Amino acid sequence: MGVAAALEPMEVKARPGSVAQVRVRVRNDGPKADGFFLSILGPLAPWASVEPPTVRIAPTDVAEVRVSFRPPRQAGLVAGAQPFGVSVRSASDPGVAVVQEGALQLSPFVALAGELEPRMSRGRRTGWHTLSVRNVGNEPARVSARASSPDDALRVAFEPAEQGIAPGEARSFRVRVRPRRLRKRGAPVTMPYLIELSDGLGGTEAVPAVFEGRALISGWALVLLVLLVLGAVALAAAVTLGAFGA
Repeated sequence: MGVAAALEPMEVKARPGSVAQVRVRVRNDGPKADGFFLSILGPLAPWASVEPPTVRIAPTDVAEVRVSFRPPRQAGLVAGAQPFGVSVRSASDPGVAVVQEGALQLSPFVALAGELEPRMSRGRRTGWHTLSVRNVGNEPARVSARASSPDDALRVAFEPAEQGIAPGEARSFRVRVRPRRLRKRGAPVTMPYLIELSDGLGGTEAVPAVFEGRALISGWALVLLVLLVLGAVALAAAVTLGAFGA
């Protein structure tokens, strides 16, 4: 008894998030009809499927099976050649088996995920955030950040200005935000702005943020100041009247 198998093609390209397929031609070299089980070996097995997974073949006949790979867009799958094996095993005699090896060429991609803490900063002159950026792609990225606000009301700086992030890793940026015009008094004003992350290859990721600008002199402080002034005036008047009365 025996079995033979061939892959067509032996190497196939795939973009993470897409589907790639290869054909497996299985030939029964045994003297009688037999069933055969097919399975995928290697790190790509969780994202591979075989259709049909079992075939029954007459002696010297050939059956064609299709293997589909669906590699996800995640950092764990590194770009480049990823080996796999297709195992073909006899149903009547498990000792009759063959493994054909191939390779899936994974295309590189970069994807960024940003998280801001806190989402809203507060201050009279300056607000601070920490921006955590994770590379969820499968190749290194050179990440930089910039910000924009309605009417260009805010000045936003990032420390560092850019940094390299490996696949699956995260790095932090310190974010400093300042209003272009300081408010002397009044209630707090909410000013939204948008942070745009660049991966250096043309891809971007937007992270919304908010700065709450507070007046240099708060409403309560202004009321207290007025009361102090009125109190000082009243005291001065009382002292003056007392002097005239004497």
